[in-house]
Amino acid sequence: MQTLGDPRISLYFHFPFCSRKCPYCHFFVLPNKSTDKANFLPALLKEWELRLPLIHNRTIASLYFGGGTPTLFIDGIAAILKRCHPDSEITV
Repeated sequence: MQTLGDPRISLYFHFPFCSRKCPYCHFFVLPNKSTDKANFLPALLKEWELRLPLIHNRTIASLYFGGGTPTLFIDGIAAILKRCHPDSEITV
């Protein structure tokens, strides 16, 4: 349990793209939006770089990559992980 003043944080990254919307999925997704998908990764990485200084004194204990299909953005996930502690828990 995270307590007030605990330097550990958890982050969620939502990747709202997939090749098709599954009938059981209730998440916000944009199936087959290649134009939006092409713009998403640079914007996400820019946001990550802008926000990272705000958490400079915190330990990222866990990261969750969800959405649609985050594995469509494996290069983006790799870029984010380069800035995290190697002991961070990662869930995709």
